[in-house]
This record gives sequence, structure tokens and C-alpha cells, in this order.
Amino acid sequence: MDNDLPVSKYRHMEINSKVALSGMLMCGAFEKIIDTYTGIDVVQNVYSCGSNLMRVNFNRFYTFVIEEDDAVIVVALI
Repeated sequence: MDNDLPVSKYRHMEINSKVALSGMLMCGAFEKIIDTYTGIDVVQNVYSCGSNLMRVNFNRFYTFVIEEDDAVIVVALI
């Protein structure tokens, strides 16, 4: 472990990498769903910062990841 960064920074990076992995899994598991008005891929947009348009604003969604021995078993988006 690099002593230049506090443990909380490492934990934050670990969580971000798991969210990125879950995003890749979700995009790979589902076909693209394109919003007819904006042309945005809805599945990919779930992991963005949000939107001013309510129909594509997912800023209140939560991602749950279940792991076993550091392997991702289940990803859920609620």
C-alpha cells in the first residue's frame, strides 16, 4: 500500500472501480435502450451524473454489488 494516500482514498478508489465494473456488466447484459427524444443510451446513462430531463435523470439510483472472494457475483440497480 502506498503511504502517500490515506486508507479512505484507497477505499474510495476500490468502490469507484466496482461501480465501473458493474456499469460494464450492466451494459454488456442489456441491449441499448435509446431515449427517443434525446438519443441517449439509457442503460449507460444510469452511471452518469444525472440530467435536467426527469425521464433520463438517474441520480437517485443505487448500485448494489454482491461479491465472493473479490469476484462480483451479482449487480443490482435500484
